[in-house]
Amino acid sequence: MVRFRYLLTLALAAGISLAACAASKVRLVYGKDWSRAGRALKTTLTSSAFKTAAKGRYVVELVEESGNKAVEGNLGSWKLPCVFLISEAGNCYLVMDNVPHDASAERLVSLFNRADAIRVAAEKGGLATADACGEFLQKMERYVGGPRRVVSKGFFENVFEKLKKLDPQDETGWQRHFTLGLELDKHTKADGLELVIKANEFREKGQMTDGQSFIDNEKKKPRQHLSKEQLQGILMAQFALYREDASKAEEMDRILLKVAEYDETTLWGSAALGWLNLRNKPPLSVYWGWHKGDFTGSRFTQTVKYGVGQAFPKAGKYTIRFANESGSPVKFESVTLMAGKVAVKTLKNPSCDLGAYTFEFDLTREYRGKITSMIVKGDAPATGDSSGKIAIARSVLRPRKEVK
Repeated sequence: MVRFRYLLTLALAAGISLAACAASKVRLVYGKDWSRAGRALKTTLTSSAFKTAAKGRYVVELVEESGNKAVEGNLGSWKLPCVFLISEAGNCYLVMDNVPHDASAERLVSLFNRADAIRVAAEKGGLATADACGEFLQKMERYVGGPRRVVSKGFFENVFEKLKKLDPQDETGWQRHFTLGLELDKHTKADGLELVIKANEFREKGQMTDGQSFIDNEKKKPRQHLSKEQLQGILMAQFALYREDASKAEEMDRILLKVAEYDETTLWGSAALGWLNLRNKPPLSVYWGWHKGDFTGSRFTQTVKYGVGQAFPKAGKYTIRFANESGSPVKFESVTLMAGKVAVKTLKNPSCDLGAYTFEFDLTREYRGKITSMIVKGDAPATGDSSGKIAIARSVLRPRKEVK
């Protein structure tokens, strides 16, 4: 359901006008005997409502799975029911996993149309150079499930083969974007997991010199088109090799912070924050609050970043609560909510109850999901252990009307 809505949002946000094109194939892979959602989607895709909405753009193909093995036509998804949108040339350009049973014909066709328009527009850009091929594949990977899948058989393997011919030495770095770690594991997502596993193996065998040589070799390869998650994976491989080396503890902590700085919401960003907490070095965050030394000086200005981006997903009324948990309490005077470098609003005059400072904030639709950090000002004790928790909550209940 989440992936379906995500893909729909991507498609609708693209704002690309539709163009007449050859009919694509809509392949539904489902379990006839065990999947209620699959049976419902079959009914939808074979309905007159779908045919009317599709206007001849799509030919529906139904593929049944028994549930105990993959069958011909399933392009690598186990999250059934799954829909694949395949061009006349045989390239799959949209994958929808776990499609909900109540997806209407109109919503499905709207998504198909937009995805098809995106593909057509990308192809019209031409594929005459290595950069053009790489940019096209990168654009399509978000619709099919990642860099490794987009260049595989049934997707855009032909474009990738052309890329390799145009740039056999990978001087552009595009090949590495789609094949990071491929020589180690052909079945992972090209997010760097293979590198981390290999680094772990070197550490476990005590082969530290070989492990460092392995990582150094990876760092020498082109990096200009690697995603944030891929760059994080290379850094996490370095951490995996030395995470038990006490002489490199501070260096490893810095690596973990760098990984989290790239993007805390990825697999590696979340892992880095978790490791920092396990190593008793949790950064100032919504997740773990503040600890001794995070707020220092009689007057402080400090930024809370980690966890803030996930705390304001929707419009509505929010409370931001700083609760002291030590004998040396911090006083909080103001909170400025930031959307990148833009100051959205500064909150002052918090309510105070038993050492807890609470600010209230009405988030408008304009900034939903866009708050990235909080700049906090106040007074910290000169001595003593100061620590506490940060809680951000959205009110979901309407005020109850008084009965007269």
